[in-house]
Amino acid sequence: MSAKSLKTKSKRQADKLISSSICNKQPKKEKIEATNTEAFENINVDNVLSDIPYNTQTIKELFEFPINQDSSDIIEPAPSLSNLLKVLEERDRAQAQRDEKYSKLIFRLTEEIISLRAEIRLLRQSHIQTTTKLDILPKFPLETLEDFHDFEENLHSNEKMREALKLSFSNLGADDLPYFLRRAIRNVIGDDIAIHFSWRGSATKKSIQHHMLIKIIKDMSKQKFPAADEKQLNYILQQHFVHTNCRIQKRLKKFSNDT
Repeated sequence: MSAKSLKTKSKRQADKLISSSICNKQPKKEKIEATNTEAFENINVDNVLSDIPYNTQTIKELFEFPINQDSSDIIEPAPSLSNLLKVLEERDRAQAQRDEKYSKLIFRLTEEIISLRAEIRLLRQSHIQTTTKLDILPKFPLETLEDFHDFEENLHSNEKMREALKLSFSNLGADDLPYFLRRAIRNVIGDDIAIHFSWRGSATKKSIQHHMLIKIIKDMSKQKFPAADEKQLNYILQQHFVHTNCRIQKRLKKFSNDT
C-alpha cells in the first residue's frame, strides 16, 4: 500500500472517530438541558424573593425600574363629563360658602364702625358740653386771697358754678382718698392762699372747714369713695392746712439752692 493510500485511510478513520464522538456526546447535552429546565421549573419564586432584602434600592437594582418617578409621567384616563360637572359644582358650592362668610364679616365690621362713629360723636358732644360748663369757672389755681373770697361768694349764689366745680373734680384722676382730697384743694387754691387758713381757725387765721369749697370737695369725695366717712375726710383736710407752712419753706429752700 502506498503512502498516499495510507494517508487517505487515516483521514477517513479520524473523521469517523470525530463523528462518532459528537454523536455520543449529543444526548448528554440534551439531558443536561432537560435537567436545568426541570430545576428552574421547581424553583419557588416567593422563597427566592423573601431572601432578598426589601428596600427600594434593591428593587431598583434588580428590576431597573424608576420607583420614585414623577407622578406627572403617569398617564391617567381622561375624566368623564359627569365627573367634571361634579367637580365644578363642588367648587361653586365652596365659593358660595366663602362669599357668604365674607359677607357676614363685612356686615359685622360695618355695624361696629357705625357704632364707633356714634360713640365718638357722643364723646365730642359731651366734651363740648363739659368745656362749655367749665368756662364759667375762674382760672385755677386762684392767685390771691381776694380771688378766693370772690369765688366763695359765687359758689354760694351761683348753682351753675357749683355744678361746674363738681364736674371739674369728677374729672380728676385719683386712686385713693387722700390723694384726691389734696389734689382737689391744690387745683383751686395754692399754698400762698392756704397759709391764711387753718382747719378750725385761730387768732391769726380764719377757719376753712365751713367754706363752700370744702363742702363740695367732701361731697365729691364721698361719690368717688363711698367708704369714706366724715371723720376721715376732716382729718386729711386738716393735715393739709397744718403742713402748709412746711411746704412753703421746702419750696423756698429748693428755690434758693437752685439759684
